[in-house]
Amino acid sequence: MGRLVRPSPPLSGGVESALGDQANAPAGYSGDSYLERVAKYIPAEIVAFFIFANGILKQSIINAEATKVEALMAGFNVSSIGTTIFFLAWVVTPVYLWRMREPGDGWRTNAVLGFALFPFWAYAIEGVGATAIVPFDGHFASILLGVVTLTSGLVQPPRAEVKDQGGARRT
Repeated sequence: MGRLVRPSPPLSGGVESALGDQANAPAGYSGDSYLERVAKYIPAEIVAFFIFANGILKQSIINAEATKVEALMAGFNVSSIGTTIFFLAWVVTPVYLWRMREPGDGWRTNAVLGFALFPFWAYAIEGVGATAIVPFDGHFASILLGVVTLTSGLVQPPRAEVKDQGGARRT
C-alpha cells in the first residue's frame, strides 16, 4: 500500500464498485478501497505540522488574554501568523503530494482532493488562521468534517496511463 491513492480497475458495477471493493479485482492488483482512499486523501504530515503550529499559536493567544496584552510573536500579530501558516500549509499540500508520488498513484486526484479538504480539517481543529476567516462553531465543524471526509472516499482516481519504473507504459 502506497502513501497516495491508487486507481481501482473497473469492476462489475453496483455498490461494491462505487466503494472500490477489491473482491473482483485481478490477482496482485494494488488499487485502493473506499476506506483506504478516505485515509489517504489528506496527508497526515501536513495536518500534523498544522496541529503543532496551531497549538503554539493558541497558547500564545491564551497567555496574552490572561495578561490582557495583544498576542504577538516576534512583533507580529498571532492571528496573522496563523492565517499565513494556514495558507502556507494549504498551498503546500498538493506540492507535497506531487513529491510523494510513485508510479501507479492517482496523485492528481489526491492533490486536488487534499487541496479541497485541507481547509475543512484546519477549521475542525479550530485553527487560528482558519477561524480568523470563518468564526468557529464546533458542532458545525464536526458535522462538516464528517460529511466531506466520508464523501471523499467515493472519489476514485481515473486509471491514467503511467510509466513503470523501467520506462514501459502501462494502462
